[in-house]
Amino acid sequence: MLCQTHERERRFRCQRALRSHLVFFLYAALILVLTAASGAKAAEITVREVGSATLNQPETVTKVPGEVVTLEIVVDTGGMPLSGYSYGISITPGAVSGITHTQLPVSPLMNLGMPTVDEANATVTGIAQVGFFGSAPAGVYVLDRIEFSVDTIPPLGISVVAAFQSPGESFILSGETCPGTLVGCTVTFNSMKILAGGPSVPMISPFGIILLIVTLLLVGSRALASPSLVIRNATGRYLLPGLFSVISVIVVSLAVPAFASGGDASPGVMSLDASSPRLAEEWGIEVVAVRLTGVNRFLDFRYRVIDADRAKPLFGPKVKPTLIDSTSGYTLKVPVPPKLGPMKSTRGEAYAGRQYFVFFANPGGSVKAGNEVAVDFGELTISGLKVQ
Repeated sequence: MLCQTHERERRFRCQRALRSHLVFFLYAALILVLTAASGAKAAEITVREVGSATLNQPETVTKVPGEVVTLEIVVDTGGMPLSGYSYGISITPGAVSGITHTQLPVSPLMNLGMPTVDEANATVTGIAQVGFFGSAPAGVYVLDRIEFSVDTIPPLGISVVAAFQSPGESFILSGETCPGTLVGCTVTFNSMKILAGGPSVPMISPFGIILLIVTLLLVGSRALASPSLVIRNATGRYLLPGLFSVISVIVVSLAVPAFASGGDASPGVMSLDASSPRLAEEWGIEVVAVRLTGVNRFLDFRYRVIDADRAKPLFGPKVKPTLIDSTSGYTLKVPVPPKLGPMKSTRGEAYAGRQYFVFFANPGGSVKAGNEVAVDFGELTISGLKVQ
């Protein structure tokens, strides 16, 4: 009897010890989870259409072949200062064409060269900026813009994915690499999906609406004048002519705006060679030169105004020139330092006899001496320029 009592007490003590240890381990695990959660840091990258408010989640849009799509890459730094980044973008191959990439400035970050656009594989690689002299405050920034034309939409849609494409790529947050040296830090990429959508139905023009109302009134008045005929000959006498009239109205209403527009999407836009006398005759300017400057980091485009009135369309704050390299297809833009504004002397009025400049950023020295380039002012494109 005494042995049985000791055995029960021993088992009771063992069970109580096991329960105590189990509770201890559960509490320890809970503390570790909470500590890890509180210390975890995360940044989110979102691919979205320009004008969309989507953030930190995937976006799905519908398009039709032939549409031009402009997307932007947005980063939410998760409350951490941004000191740099490097990543790439991939698009479903064979579905799009005419891919262009524009890197947007994030002060005080500086780009590390021109990214590579591979049209055949539908990728943009080597997208990178770094802050040598400081970091951008924590926040949400638009890093890049991608534009392309939709050629075809596969059954599963077109995927546009931003991701780390090389082992060394990462974001630099709070002075550390993420993922990497910043403990517990992760980067989440939210991709975009482009699905096939039906073509938009254009609105009927006012002329078409009036014609439709008149046609329906005429058909209705005939029907009211002889109701017995409506039942007997509805299909032959009223329904088919009425249907034909409606179809005709729609066709005419769609044709009228197209005819009125003349089929020219951008009237007034002109392209002239740099040596053309029409530059002086019609636009009041003559080209001086395009030169590399600033250790080949900038291109300096110079031209002289001959007729101030004719040159007016090339001046003003709304005119945003770009330089296109005919060799590589790269498009260079006017840099906009925070305190200086756009680096061009064409923000004010034009004066005859004066020489004006436009600076274009040349990251990585991608445009070299001897390349042929064109300068696009919007209404006028000057081609055949040789870089000196």
